[in-house]
Amino acid sequence: MRPAPWTVFGASLVLAASCAEPAAPRWLRLAEGFTPRSPAELVEAWSAGTDAGAVTLRPAKEPDATGSWFERELEASGWSPVADATPGDVACFVTDLAKEARGTLVRLRSGASSYRRIAPKSDGAGVALEEDTYCVFDGRLWLGLPMGETPADGLRLGTFLDRGREVDGTWRVEAGDYVGEGLPLAIGVPEELVCDVPPDSALRFFTAGRRFDAEDGRASVATFRVQLDGVELFAHEQPTHPLVRGVWHTLDLPAKGRHGARLSFSLTGDPCEAAVLAPVIGPRAVGAPGARPWSRGAAARPNVVLFLADTLRADGLATWGGEAGNAPTLNALAENSLAFRNAYSPAAWTLPAQATMLTGLWPPTHGAERVRTPIHPDLVTLAEHLAHYGYRTGAITDSGFVSREFGFDQGFAWFEENTQRDLQAGLERARAFLANDDGRPSLLFFQTYRVHAPYREGTDEDGTRWIELVTEVEQRVRAQAARLGPAGWPSKQARDAFREEVMGELVDVQLELYRAAVRALDASFAAFWQGLEDDGLRRNTALCFTSDHGEAFLEHGELRHGGKLWEEKIRVPLFLHGPDVDPRLAPGLVEHGASLVDIPRTLAALCRVPPASGWRGKSLFDLTAGEAVFAFGAELQDLGKHMVVVHDGHKLFTSPALEDWDATRVEAAYALETDPGEQYTVNEAPWVNELLAEFRHELERILSEAIDPAAIQLGRDKRSHLKALGYLGEGVEGDTE
Repeated sequence: MRPAPWTVFGASLVLAASCAEPAAPRWLRLAEGFTPRSPAELVEAWSAGTDAGAVTLRPAKEPDATGSWFERELEASGWSPVADATPGDVACFVTDLAKEARGTLVRLRSGASSYRRIAPKSDGAGVALEEDTYCVFDGRLWLGLPMGETPADGLRLGTFLDRGREVDGTWRVEAGDYVGEGLPLAIGVPEELVCDVPPDSALRFFTAGRRFDAEDGRASVATFRVQLDGVELFAHEQPTHPLVRGVWHTLDLPAKGRHGARLSFSLTGDPCEAAVLAPVIGPRAVGAPGARPWSRGAAARPNVVLFLADTLRADGLATWGGEAGNAPTLNALAENSLAFRNAYSPAAWTLPAQATMLTGLWPPTHGAERVRTPIHPDLVTLAEHLAHYGYRTGAITDSGFVSREFGFDQGFAWFEENTQRDLQAGLERARAFLANDDGRPSLLFFQTYRVHAPYREGTDEDGTRWIELVTEVEQRVRAQAARLGPAGWPSKQARDAFREEVMGELVDVQLELYRAAVRALDASFAAFWQGLEDDGLRRNTALCFTSDHGEAFLEHGELRHGGKLWEEKIRVPLFLHGPDVDPRLAPGLVEHGASLVDIPRTLAALCRVPPASGWRGKSLFDLTAGEAVFAFGAELQDLGKHMVVVHDGHKLFTSPALEDWDATRVEAAYALETDPGEQYTVNEAPWVNELLAEFRHELERILSEAIDPAAIQLGRDKRSHLKALGYLGEGVEGDTE
């Protein structure tokens, strides 16, 4: 048992004076200052309290490891031989295995010996293995042995049980699709801490669990328990199936409070990775958002919902030129909001664009502009900054690039990856997060791929027509390969070019499906927005709605996004709603140039906190005529580094020369006011060189501030997820999302 560094809660609802309103309470974030049991302690306690049988827990020997190895014995009868799966004198065997838990390590051992894990290399029938090696592929465990040998009894498959890590004095932990501030739990191993429980307080937390290595159809449950000074106050049985989501809880603590109380969290049931996330002790009575007992009127900070509709073109909504009837709820909301007609993304794909939106830095500066470069942990994100000023922070994303692997969980006390990409279910959980009010203002970041390919129709997200389209394309690719004769395609590039040509011939079908996806997004958002009204949350909630990039449908001979920075790819919808929250949110249409880089400073101003010192851009409330916006290309697929400057209806495409700025050349210039479709270059116009010269120093500064990003390795699950979204195709090391 480790005493927490904080033992004083502070007065809760204490009157500062007879005529003053109650003083604001303090909230105890239980993960702050917490350290879980060491791996050795964990193994000792687990072994003493568990009938090991076919499963054991072993301490990790890796340096600085905070977890342990959970091992189960594999029955020899469970292996099946695979004929002709592996060339050479190697016998191959396979056994069923549930999908690897996110980010986990696995190992296969026999006694004191370990088999070597290799990357799977499929040859169509199975995988290529060497002697005494194994791999995880296609939901199964593959084992290579010398010819004539068979799997013996006693093989043990280990899964690494990660106990989390300390970040800036707070313990962060993962459990399945969740990550955030919290306490890791293992079966039969309680985690205890000591704290003062103030009078009239409540404990609020989220429980999440995901079982180890079991078939998806098997029933599996765990019971979360909370004790105070040895007395059980809470027991909650929760399924640990990967598709079952976690649950928010509010537990009233003894009304009189308690000094130096022992608070214990424990878990019983089937082995799983589990955690208590975002545990906080705060006031039991919190009032309503905007009308707290201790904070009324203008002093009440608003809740903020940052809603990111990934891949939504600006003209997906009527304010930006779209059809009025295709998204009625969002169109009506935008008309009654502070909207920015000329809003731009700083990039034409997800990772750099959304990293800019959360860090307040341009892509060359934050460095997350390649497939394997995450947000740098030293940067200050919007979530970190608002949390520092007392905000409760949570996020739900559709994973992919917007995931913990790429640093997007940074600063969020509760971060969920909606790996099933079910928009309606995700929005219901977003509503639950906001409804689990603990008295602090909340920041919710919600990101969805709902209008991203593969396009789906209706609120039930039916992908039938998209599958039919892709099937037709592949049939035509195979037919063309047959016509080429035995030699087949001269190169992968030739095959891909033909596939794109066929996709282009079917562009009308794709555009129809895209518009159907926008309609479905609108319908689901309408239910969410009405739900906030029903919950009484809209009164004090500000909404920032935007997208990270658009989508091309052959306007310039290209499909999808990434690549050259045309208007259809980088112009995005952007509006702020919540007139009752702040007079600056009165409905209106702003013509000045705006960018996603402006969002952190804007939301900080809305929350009445100073911006982080390193953030670029400016508050959207302070835009003036003459604002320029920038967008940057990425060095992917031989596109080359390029950028655009948009200013006062003019747009420049340029390739910067960092070593010699005078060698920087303008590739193309367009007058957007008279040529919004960018059909005619005006490279000889007098304003072209003037515009480049005017923003030379600012661009030089942006490009010179680049940090050295740290590359990451993409795991099998992450690569599969990105591939399902249409990226990381066969033989492609990286692509844009």
